[in-house]
Amino acid sequence: MVIREDLEKLFSLTSSTNNLVHLFCRRMNRLLNYNDSIPLHNWLELQKELLHILEHHDDPTEKLPYIKFSSILKLESKLEEREIQFKKNFGHRKTFHELVEQHRILLREYLQICYSLHSKLKIHGLVEDVDKLCQKMHQQTDILQAVLETNDRLQAKLKSIEIPITYPFHTMKHCMVRSFLDFQSRDQMIDNNNVFLPGMDEIQLLHDSGISIINNNMAESRWFVILGDPGSAKTTLLRYITQLFSLTALQHNEQVINNGNNWGPIRIPILIRIGEFADQLNIQPNLTLFDYIGKHTWFSQFYGNDNIGYVLKEFIHHGHTLILLDGLDEISTFEQRQQIINLVQDFIHNYIHGDDFLSPFDDVPNRFNKENRQRMLSNENFSMNNWRFNETQPPSMSGGNQIIITCRVVGCNLYRFDSQLISYYNLLPMSIENVKLFIKQWFTSVDQEIHNILMSENIHLDNKTIEERQNSINRILPTGEITFLSHPLMLFMVCLYLFKLWNDNQLPKTLVELYNKTVRSVMYNKTNLQQSRIPQDVLIKVETNLALYLHSHSSSGVIDEFDLKRICSLVLKEENVVTNKAELCQYTDELVQMISSNNSIIVERGLKVFSFAHLSFQEYFVGLSLLDESSIDNTIRRILTYTIKPRSHEPIRLAHSWISQMWSRENYVTYCRKLVTETIDSVLPLGSLLFLDVLHSFQCLPSKQAIYTALDKLIDHPSMLISTGYLGKGWSILPLNILFEWMKLSLINEKRVVKFCKSFLFSIVSIEDRRLWENYHDRLRAVCQQLWSLCSMRSSIDTIITKTLHGITTSLYSPCLLFQNGLPQYLMSPNIFASQKHPLVFSVIITLYGGVFKTQAEMIFSPKYINRNSRVGMPVIDYLANTNDSHLIKIERLIQQYENMLQMYSPEDISNDIIDIIIVLICLHGLSNPSIYSKFAVYQALPLALERFNLMLYLLRDDKRFVWKKTTQKMFSDVKLIIDVFASQSNRTDVEIKRFLLACMAVCDRLGIDHLSYSSSLTNLYNSDTNRSNRLLKYSHNKILNTQSTPVCKEPTSQAIKDVHQFNDQILILMNFVPDHLKHLYHRLLIKPDEQCDSFLFILLLSQCLNFFTDRIQSKEIFATLNDLLPLFRAYKMENYVLALFWESKFRFTNDLQSVDYDYFQKFSTNYSKSCKDLIIEEQQRILEANELNDVRQKDIQLFAASFSFARLCQVQYRYEKNTNVGQFVAGNEQILSAIENINDQILSIIAMHNISYMDYTSILSSNPHGKLRSKVAYSLLKLLRNLPLLTCALMVFRCQSICEDFPSIFRDLSEIIAKQLLTIPFDEEMVENQKAVYVALNAMEDSSLNILLIEFEKQFQNVDKFSHMNSIIFHDYFTTTTSFGELDEVLLSCMYLSELIHDVKCLRKYVVCNKQQKTISLSERLRYLLNTSREIITLEMATLITNYIENNYEKELGEISGRLIERIIVEKDAQPVLLQLLNLPAKESRKSLFCYIALLLAKHGSIAPNSIDYIKSFCQTTIDEQFKYIIKQYLELPCIDSEPIRQILETLLRCIRHSSLHTDATIRSCEIMKLILQLENEERRTNNGCVLCDSYFMLINGCSFEVQNYLLEYLNANSKVQNSINEQRLIRIITWIMQHFATKECPVSNVLYKYIISLFHDQKFSRIQETIIHSFQYIFMKMFGKNVFTNQDVKLLLEDTINLCVRTIDDNSENLLANCLHAYGYCLRFYKYYCNEKPSNEIIKLLTKLSQTYSSSFVAIRAGQCLLIIELYIDRGSISDWLNKTNLNVEQIYNIFIHCTSDEHQLLGYFNKEKALNHILLQHSTDLLPKFINEMYMYLNEKPMNCNLSKRLFSYINATENLCRDNFTIFRTIMEKCFYNIEQFKILLYQISKQGNNDIQKECILLYTHFGEVTSDFITMLLNNVQYAMFLSPRIEALIANKRILLDRDIIEHLHEALQLPSKEKCALQLLTYLAQVDFISILEVFKQIADIINKRYSLEENNYQKDYEQLIEALLKFTCIQAGTLSSGRLSQLQCMMHFPF
Repeated sequence: MVIREDLEKLFSLTSSTNNLVHLFCRRMNRLLNYNDSIPLHNWLELQKELLHILEHHDDPTEKLPYIKFSSILKLESKLEEREIQFKKNFGHRKTFHELVEQHRILLREYLQICYSLHSKLKIHGLVEDVDKLCQKMHQQTDILQAVLETNDRLQAKLKSIEIPITYPFHTMKHCMVRSFLDFQSRDQMIDNNNVFLPGMDEIQLLHDSGISIINNNMAESRWFVILGDPGSAKTTLLRYITQLFSLTALQHNEQVINNGNNWGPIRIPILIRIGEFADQLNIQPNLTLFDYIGKHTWFSQFYGNDNIGYVLKEFIHHGHTLILLDGLDEISTFEQRQQIINLVQDFIHNYIHGDDFLSPFDDVPNRFNKENRQRMLSNENFSMNNWRFNETQPPSMSGGNQIIITCRVVGCNLYRFDSQLISYYNLLPMSIENVKLFIKQWFTSVDQEIHNILMSENIHLDNKTIEERQNSINRILPTGEITFLSHPLMLFMVCLYLFKLWNDNQLPKTLVELYNKTVRSVMYNKTNLQQSRIPQDVLIKVETNLALYLHSHSSSGVIDEFDLKRICSLVLKEENVVTNKAELCQYTDELVQMISSNNSIIVERGLKVFSFAHLSFQEYFVGLSLLDESSIDNTIRRILTYTIKPRSHEPIRLAHSWISQMWSRENYVTYCRKLVTETIDSVLPLGSLLFLDVLHSFQCLPSKQAIYTALDKLIDHPSMLISTGYLGKGWSILPLNILFEWMKLSLINEKRVVKFCKSFLFSIVSIEDRRLWENYHDRLRAVCQQLWSLCSMRSSIDTIITKTLHGITTSLYSPCLLFQNGLPQYLMSPNIFASQKHPLVFSVIITLYGGVFKTQAEMIFSPKYINRNSRVGMPVIDYLANTNDSHLIKIERLIQQYENMLQMYSPEDISNDIIDIIIVLICLHGLSNPSIYSKFAVYQALPLALERFNLMLYLLRDDKRFVWKKTTQKMFSDVKLIIDVFASQSNRTDVEIKRFLLACMAVCDRLGIDHLSYSSSLTNLYNSDTNRSNRLLKYSHNKILNTQSTPVCKEPTSQAIKDVHQFNDQILILMNFVPDHLKHLYHRLLIKPDEQCDSFLFILLLSQCLNFFTDRIQSKEIFATLNDLLPLFRAYKMENYVLALFWESKFRFTNDLQSVDYDYFQKFSTNYSKSCKDLIIEEQQRILEANELNDVRQKDIQLFAASFSFARLCQVQYRYEKNTNVGQFVAGNEQILSAIENINDQILSIIAMHNISYMDYTSILSSNPHGKLRSKVAYSLLKLLRNLPLLTCALMVFRCQSICEDFPSIFRDLSEIIAKQLLTIPFDEEMVENQKAVYVALNAMEDSSLNILLIEFEKQFQNVDKFSHMNSIIFHDYFTTTTSFGELDEVLLSCMYLSELIHDVKCLRKYVVCNKQQKTISLSERLRYLLNTSREIITLEMATLITNYIENNYEKELGEISGRLIERIIVEKDAQPVLLQLLNLPAKESRKSLFCYIALLLAKHGSIAPNSIDYIKSFCQTTIDEQFKYIIKQYLELPCIDSEPIRQILETLLRCIRHSSLHTDATIRSCEIMKLILQLENEERRTNNGCVLCDSYFMLINGCSFEVQNYLLEYLNANSKVQNSINEQRLIRIITWIMQHFATKECPVSNVLYKYIISLFHDQKFSRIQETIIHSFQYIFMKMFGKNVFTNQDVKLLLEDTINLCVRTIDDNSENLLANCLHAYGYCLRFYKYYCNEKPSNEIIKLLTKLSQTYSSSFVAIRAGQCLLIIELYIDRGSISDWLNKTNLNVEQIYNIFIHCTSDEHQLLGYFNKEKALNHILLQHSTDLLPKFINEMYMYLNEKPMNCNLSKRLFSYINATENLCRDNFTIFRTIMEKCFYNIEQFKILLYQISKQGNNDIQKECILLYTHFGEVTSDFITMLLNNVQYAMFLSPRIEALIANKRILLDRDIIEHLHEALQLPSKEKCALQLLTYLAQVDFISILEVFKQIADIINKRYSLEENNYQKDYEQLIEALLKFTCIQAGTLSSGRLSQLQCMMHFPF
């Protein structure tokens, strides 16, 4: 709508004659014509242009402020001028059909000639012997006789034959041609005497562009160049296009269609050879390309008579031609090159454009017509018009000429057109499919042509021979990539060679043989042709040496004539071909002439530059040079050395092919055996990697032992990239029998199995080509079966393999049946009917075999997804085969069969068979009677069977494919149908229906089935059991809760749910938010009020519910429930806790809160910062009121509720409010703890303490109070519990379970107390019910110490399932009482049952009998267990174990134990003496850290050993560890110094942490500690005026209490009375700390202290303090720290008053103060706008304006101007452009404002393109301002020392210089030289500043240095000093090094090697060395060995020491080799590990 309104305004201006409006409308018309639709971002850009038109429609074009738009309109004006000129010259533009009708005869003649010339391709020398040809093709005597009679005639006809030019096989990729000047300057920098040598690196492929074909490119680009190597069929491609367009025109078609591809509208093709044009230009020097058209020829053949030129030129004028220029690089002389380039460019500029008359050489804006260029061309029919916004007419529309130019890659930058609209495409190698198609078409065409010739002589041949030969050739070709056959020229030579083989027995048997014979046949013919005196072996030697030279020294692959002659001379000398110098010169010239005269193998690229015709030839000769059969060791060393060359893969592959084919079997086997064990001193198994990499190249397999050794080397390597990434390739290439034998021999331990499984799975997951899956099916099945056979080794291995096979089956695009025997095979039978598949039986099948796969829509079971096998499945087959008996009878029989099978195994057997049997029996029996499993206790396989259930849940809900997607409605509908069917059964009670409903909801969440999106009626169901995400507000399914029976429910599910919702008993509603195992317990307490805690039970229940909601704050469903419960919480004064939940959820998850109680929520959320304080005050008032109550019960309840709500409000405020004051927060915590202490009832007090500790202690309590609170809860509970009844006792333990677990000994005592009452013989029914409730709760705790107790209880009470209410029992009962399941999904039912059984089966763990022969747990294992279970407390057992651990000298793992122990902050009283004795042991170096921590911890608890202080002082002499931070904080926060040892410890710690710069976040609460800090601070006599806090003791702490602040105030008063520099410096340090650190850390600064600091500001005698206070104000406002005492309204008024006062007072001091105040005031204005939405008054704006324009001090004027700029940007929301338009400042004043911005202002104004504005000013006034800027910059950088303040100004100059260089480095360099400044000195200056500067300055210096384009030692050092930024700039640095302007010495290389040893600099140094090695500045082998040495030194080759950095180093090593990448990279490896959920 906005754009439409702007357009209407524009159209209202069209009546005007204004040119801007006209041009804009003209452009809009073009855009609408060229685009079917315009993307939104383009519309927004057009709207921006519209706004400029509306604002500046009366301005001339050149004065438009929007530069890009101005250039667009200038271009539009130029296009209009051309259109007018065209109409003046030619009138209207004629259509294609008008021109065709006008020139029908001549045009038809021309097109027929075009088609005739370019429809056939001549082949010469194909048939040299007609007799042999006929003998080969036919054996009949009479035909041979006829051939003899016509031999001469046939010889003439077959001398050259013609075959059709067919559809091209070319694919292309968009590329960028690098500038010739870049190469020229690069090489001149290296050696001024060198002549520029073109190379293959002159183009850069654009990786974000897709692969395209020619017709897509023609639809996209009007002007484009095709680049390709010699022989890549560029000319053939143009000829095909010519004949295609000619034929289409002859057929009168409007669109060129071929093979279903649209090539665009018809245009008349004009094909011109640039070489022939150049020859004609020598005759007619003034000839233009346009004049040449009509006279052009094809190898001297004309296209028609003289009149055709007029016709073609008229088609050109009217825009209906396709110009094809072939061979732009084929220009014979250097002098003529530029002339022809200019002529072509003129021709394109004048004639090649669309109807819009746009030339590619017009001055167009950057990225013009190139928006949204992300290519999507995998679909060949894809149209460019579908995805690109066209600024100009696309060639896919009729009208306008088009041009295609071909050129070679080498030297293409010499012919580069300077236009961003001309596209460049590089021809890609042919794919294997196209290679085969080429060969087929070539042989078919040749055979057909020969057949036709012979038929013309009445010689009839048989086609059978032709087909047999083609089949023979296809058998040679592999399925993968063929490098040497991917080039058309090479492919043509192969076809030629194969055709000339007269005997099929001569056909090569292998690819390498084909390669070898083809190359030698070319060489043989070449030598014979020349009849040279030079032997062929000499020629081979020359070509081999040339190949080695190019491979090692020329990445471009070319060599000049001088170096070529040098190589020829050396070979001639070595081979003794010549005897004197004259002969040497003669033979050398002959060799070079031979090479240049024939382009078969070595070709002249032009300008006396040579290379191999194709890279394959070069690789052939390099591979040949690697072999030396006489010395196998030398061959291996040579090959492995070449392996560390990334370009050596193909030569090495060829070498191995020759070795396997041509060496003797004995030497071949020896070679392979030695290769796989060789590493050439590398951590890589280089030989093994290379062996497997080239294994497919071997013509016959080596010995099995070599293969096994190679695989073992890989699988045992510690690097996952090696063991997983490369091993994964083996399964797809090795023969299966060898692979299987190796698996049996080598996969003998869990570590190897894990590695193989990962490699196997990841290699399959990484396959993206669907077609490969089907090719691998049989092999995959075989490997999986072999892998499964290893499961019998160990249960853990079974788990690993099962997960692997599951991952494979669910990852395959088309899964295959892995196991084809037994039950899996039987399940494939179509005779199995759905009625035979009972859910219980299905559950057995799934547990034994898997086969389930979860999708978004359903749970699928298919034999193809089976991922396990079992030998105990035969009874299931019998079950399925029995169609006579009922399900119940068959299941009973099935149970009996498996129980009989179980009796056949011994109790000690732990094989998979017995595990499977036990699992089956558990599935069939269910958990209805757990006591039946007591007989299983003797079997050692029982715990393994129970562990297997965990694996099943992983398999059931493994939905990694849909991890970000919810399940669809279909799956939920299936669940709902199950519920409906169950509810409709007549024998179901209402209680059963509700229980079943809730069980189904539990299943949905456990299986990840979404039902919130599809059924609002189910959204309020919830089950919190074991933190599962079930629905909220479900009703208890306990029969005891429902005292009255209910009628049978025959209504559907929705009605049952509705009944649940309409139940209004609030107590039962609350119990739904209690964990399932506590429901019965709470219920018994509620209905039996005789329990002691009865009076407080309801408030406890409410707090339990609130904890429940807090844990599930992310769930939207809680709001509706809380809305219903809010009145209940309000009645107990806990509503503010609920409101805190609402706010936190809204803040974190932006949920819809419309349904909540609006009155209370509005109170909390309308004005949050104010209302939150009010709510906290309300709770504080409630605490005060409660303390005044006389009713003890009411007082306790109110204190409990208020402390709970108060704590929660504080937590939310602290987390989410910006301006929370930590001091007030701490004070609030003290009030909370005080309120809890005033609760009289011990039960309520303990629960209150638990509730507080339950919250996140980092947000509520500091670590010390939190730990004390937990300890107090544990000990109070132990003391209280002995006198409580059973139910209350159990409830207290369960409510405080998380705390009790931190105190193992206390927890055991508590358990014994409960056990004693639980096993007491009940005396009435009520006691029985109480014991049952406690049993259910205990059974859920999963504590092994309770097993015997639970079993004993089960012996006393039968049918415990009747009150345990497990969901699996509900499903089992349903299955066993139902005869038919009808339309229900049995698979889903089985999965639902299994998911709950997996959870409930944990109750059987109590039957597991511990193995008496189990080894004793080691000290370290027990200690680790205790460290994991107790998070904060050092218990007595832990202390004893630590002592034994150290006494026994277990030093190896002490570091890990110490690190875990230092996290503890509390020591049990009984443990303190034990730890004191520990300090008497010798303090070894490895123990010092631990002993020091223990000494500190004990001293804090009051236990100080005689040597404790010595331990602490000794340890603190060095830098203290970060882990000590919390214990130090506790010391600093002590309330007092109560002893001299504590004082000594504090002093020692303070000195140490100051030395270590360790910030503790402590708040000082003791005046004595502050006094100590001040004493230590005053010991330092600092005189530095800059960074006063850089090494201050104050920086160690956050703040101090109000009491300490009063002491600090007295200290400041005392120092201010005595005026001297020392006292003033002390005051400055303290004030700076208070304002810039203390206050900004959100600690409370008292008003008294604030007023005192302000009073110092008003005191004129403290000028330095005034400056300090102003700078602190500036710091606070600039950093936007939020509201505190120093950001109140008074400060703003203070600054304004000071500004006004200084203006009235004129002296130097006032000017300095005024400038500083203005600086701070600018930030102050932004601050108050953000927080208070305040604006400056008009008076202050007028004052600032006056100061900026007229004030005598330039610095004051600058600061005033900056204030005005901030007002424009942050208050008025304008832009820098707006401010420039408003201001009346001159250019120099504006310049001064921007140039004096510090680094802070840079950050402040950077978002508004301050740099661009400054650069614009500098470049617009370069004559005046640039010299001024450079002079100021250079002088300032050269003269000023580095300190904190000056560095900010330095940053401004460096940043401005960098931005200037980025825009126009040439101007900067020119001006700098004119100012007589040395560039080299400037770079040295940058380096020096970088060394001293901060991080920001270092970044800017590095960035500025890159503009000089040189890599120097200083630059490398700068990068190493800021590695993070260097890594960020890595692409830029790589490009810089690639230009080879490298000025480094050996010292800096050694420096890089040293940096590799440092983990912090390792990545940067590695990258730099890699870049240098890639440009051959340093040896790749050197870098390779250096990295290998680092890995050996830093990392042990053990899996335990595996680190991510290690993998990155290994990956870096691999990139230096030519070994093809494995299946994984380090990033992909990490990604797949997360995706596949591997726990191993």
